[in-house]
Amino acid sequence: MDSHRMKVANEYPVFAVLLVPSFGLQSVRRHAAATEERSPDLRAVLVDDSHREGRILECTPAARREGVSVGMTSSQAVARCPNLRLFPQDLRQESVAQQILLEAAWMLSPLVESSAPGICTADLQNHPQREVLMETSSSSRDTPFFLPALRHLRDMQLTARAGAARNALLARLAAQHRRIVPEARSFLDPLPVGECDPSPTLARLLSDWGIHTCGEFTRLPFAEVRDRLGAEAESLWLRAAGRAEKALQFVQPAEVFEETCEFESPTELLDPILFMIRRFLEQLSRRVSSQSRVVGALQLSLPLEDGTSYVRDFTIPSPTAEVGVLFRILETHFENFRLEHRPTGVRLGAKPVRPARDQLQLFETSLRDPNRFGETLARLKALAGEGRVGIPKRKSTHRPDSYEVEDPHFTHFPDTVVREDDLLPGLPLRRCRPPRPAQVEHREQTPVSLSSSMGNGILTRVMGPYRLSGDWWQAPWSVEEWDVALPNGSLLRISRRQEDWFIEGIYV
Repeated sequence: MDSHRMKVANEYPVFAVLLVPSFGLQSVRRHAAATEERSPDLRAVLVDDSHREGRILECTPAARREGVSVGMTSSQAVARCPNLRLFPQDLRQESVAQQILLEAAWMLSPLVESSAPGICTADLQNHPQREVLMETSSSSRDTPFFLPALRHLRDMQLTARAGAARNALLARLAAQHRRIVPEARSFLDPLPVGECDPSPTLARLLSDWGIHTCGEFTRLPFAEVRDRLGAEAESLWLRAAGRAEKALQFVQPAEVFEETCEFESPTELLDPILFMIRRFLEQLSRRVSSQSRVVGALQLSLPLEDGTSYVRDFTIPSPTAEVGVLFRILETHFENFRLEHRPTGVRLGAKPVRPARDQLQLFETSLRDPNRFGETLARLKALAGEGRVGIPKRKSTHRPDSYEVEDPHFTHFPDTVVREDDLLPGLPLRRCRPPRPAQVEHREQTPVSLSSSMGNGILTRVMGPYRLSGDWWQAPWSVEEWDVALPNGSLLRISRRQEDWFIEGIYV
């Protein structure tokens, strides 16, 4: 009998919901610097700046006790509560907070829906503890199943509620009351029917009929409610009875984690920027670690007061989630940092990667501390300038001695296998950088004598010319090269660009 009951129970779905009350207000207060701004007694409201008079969208319980309510104008709210803090709505901050909420929901299940701003629904159909969850307690506040997700949100400065039930819409109601609801009827009957979100017209009608709770409403015959009040009342009846079903639309984890903050006014100091970067790195490190990942790259963006943005990408030599290591990489970049316009905010993105697991060969060694080596390279770049520190790489061109400097690869090494066809016989040429000027006498366009700091005399042997040219479509160039021998046995490569002669290098 017990096995039959367990088999039947496992056929029922189970859904969990994480809900952040006053979601918009919590989102803009996440990075509040002052301790008093994080206090639960703070009298604060969220204001819709797009409205001409500034309508109140959300308010804290402390502000509500002072007579402030949703829908008031900001001037009406301040008149009732003079020490009220006004926070403008920030959709970018809400997007970041919603992503953090999704990360917490993925701790419960890989099947997660972003149901609404501040609400995420997880499908627990394949979770091994789902039936144990429904039988443990009627309260989710101290249930071990939800503690890791709620702790993660608390570390991200978000206060959330959790709930579970047999369908997604009922689980949302359960989350508002921090409940685990194995049986819908006993939970829903005493609830006000307004918690099922009726329209104002339908709510007034039910109130006129003397119907105030879900239990009173669901005692009305379903068929008569549908026939007399229409589809809206039918949907409300199903929600009030816990029978409404909803198909979830699952989302995938983000490829980049982001934190952002706008300053109240443009700043000329570096300290506020570094302070926010340090705080962002602490948040990003926790978020990346919650997904069993490390930070592989960072992108720093500073919006400027002229409407443009300064953007810089940083590759982490050895991917890590250590805040101190990541902060040193960014701090080094600011040592000789200059901007033409003042920053108005900070945005920092982190790309998560899997931790590296390299298996070295018998005689191979790795850098003892790749991140410290990367920090040293960053300091050299700050002193020498961009494009002057790194690994030289030949450009894809026939132009002599044409190369560029690229950052070293700490994790992906280039193919070092040399094909036999690439081995060209000949003497090595030690190039002069830059080419040294020379005086050349020529007869019938052929060099006959040379005068330079690297040698003088009648040329005993001349081979050439070797003519090269390219980039005719943008910045055309051409060069004529000769290999020459001096009486003392020196072998040189000389070139002519227009009417000027240069020594390109010496054969050794």
